[in-house]
Amino acid sequence: GAEEDSLRHTTLDHINTFAKKGLRTLAFAYKHLEQAEYQHFIMRFRQASSKIEGRTEAISKVCNMIEQNLILIGATGVEDKLQESVPEVLTSLRAAGIVVWVLTGDKQETAVSIGYSSKMYSRDTDLLYIRSVNFDDTRHKLLELLESTPTGQVHKQALIINGCAMTHVLHPELRGMFIRLCQTCQTVICCRVTPIQKSLIVSTIKEELKIITLAVGDGANDVSMLRQANIGIGIAGREGTQAIMASDFAIEKFEMLRKLVLVHGHWSYYRIADFIIFFFYKNVFFSMLSFFYQFFNGFSGNFPPEEFMMITFNTFWTTPGTLVAFTLNQYSGTKEGILNNPRVYKKGRHNVAFTKKQFFLHLAEALYHSFLVFFIQTVTCWDNAMGRLECGGGMSFIAIFIMNINLLIRSPNITWIHVVACIGSIILSFLWFLLYGMAPFLYKLFNEDPYFTFYMAVIQPVFWCNLTICTVLAFLPRFFFQMLLSYNPRYPKNFERSFMSLQTLLKNPGHVFRKRRFVPVSVPLIGT
Repeated sequence: GAEEDSLRHTTLDHINTFAKKGLRTLAFAYKHLEQAEYQHFIMRFRQASSKIEGRTEAISKVCNMIEQNLILIGATGVEDKLQESVPEVLTSLRAAGIVVWVLTGDKQETAVSIGYSSKMYSRDTDLLYIRSVNFDDTRHKLLELLESTPTGQVHKQALIINGCAMTHVLHPELRGMFIRLCQTCQTVICCRVTPIQKSLIVSTIKEELKIITLAVGDGANDVSMLRQANIGIGIAGREGTQAIMASDFAIEKFEMLRKLVLVHGHWSYYRIADFIIFFFYKNVFFSMLSFFYQFFNGFSGNFPPEEFMMITFNTFWTTPGTLVAFTLNQYSGTKEGILNNPRVYKKGRHNVAFTKKQFFLHLAEALYHSFLVFFIQTVTCWDNAMGRLECGGGMSFIAIFIMNINLLIRSPNITWIHVVACIGSIILSFLWFLLYGMAPFLYKLFNEDPYFTFYMAVIQPVFWCNLTICTVLAFLPRFFFQMLLSYNPRYPKNFERSFMSLQTLLKNPGHVFRKRRFVPVSVPLIGT
């Protein structure tokens, strides 16, 4: 009747007013059910809930049967304040080259207001709206926006689309046009979307653009989105723990997302990339020693070092330093420096640390170090009439020494933990090789007899000469090419800066034991 129409119009006016103020709106309605009607609904609902396939569609169909002819009561508006530092966090993420989308169940007016308050866009940004109801209107609107917007570049505009139109743009026929339009916008806001639509949007972006997606949510309605994304981050809040339980990472406040992504995400990328490349380097280095030896023993399959040295090489003498370095290394500066300059994060997005160039440079370095150590040690041992185990034992230690020093030099920040792990591995390996050759109950477990072989190698002056010569020649090309890369005739002082950190380290090694947590050492690998 007239009273119901008046209540409906008044409620809509209130909802629009609340939404424009940025409030979260909710309409209330009720319906009287007979006992038989209720029992029929419960029976159908339980049947739909027990289905293995098509459960979501079946439940939605049953609920739509009863959610009809409701009696309107009114509407409420609840203030949902943004958490602290949300605008700053989103600004930093966008400065880092990360495209930010907002998927929300709020009304369009509320979503637009939140976009302004969170600085997703400014007042001079063009807002493109897609509010179509049917498929044909949605396609016509997409074509209209694409014709008026040149593709291939990002314009100062934002796309606002509601849940009804989102149902149509995810159709295979319109999906491509929708993605092309989104690529011309700084940001996209999807309002009035359901939890299943959030999941479909994330999966569509993953499949069409072949990119890494990260989803952030704090409620149960975000669970499907968090699971669909490559990385899900749940925020602990008053809406329960469902989002946290379904996520890969959990944070307490939204402002922590900035540090998690820009700092720890950046460091993790470099640590993993450097870790993989260094493992290839050290294993190729040690394996090629045995390969070169085959040309001198008729390819009999014997190895220059003693068997137990080969077993413990990867397990004890190079692993501690590797684990410490690639757990504590801080790339591109300190935490504060990265947060103040989010553009540093783009290096990881462009995959500059794990390229074919980096891989083959490290492979060439491993071959050069292996060739150097093997032939210098072999030639000098040949003249001194040293046996295979004496020569191989010294060769193994020199290789372990160079690997640990290499790991220490390539670290972007040197702490006392780095020094203890790398230098400690060198000292312990030296002591163990000595004691191992003096303990028959240990080496008799193997087929060879390394009795005092390592001791006989290290008492020779030529061993220490080889250690010094191999170490100097191994790292000389690194510093030479680093100087060439840093030299610029327009800026001659940059050439001098290449030595500053190294000279500081050599003149005052104790500076790494100071309380400063980050000590930059500017001797990166060639090409980094």
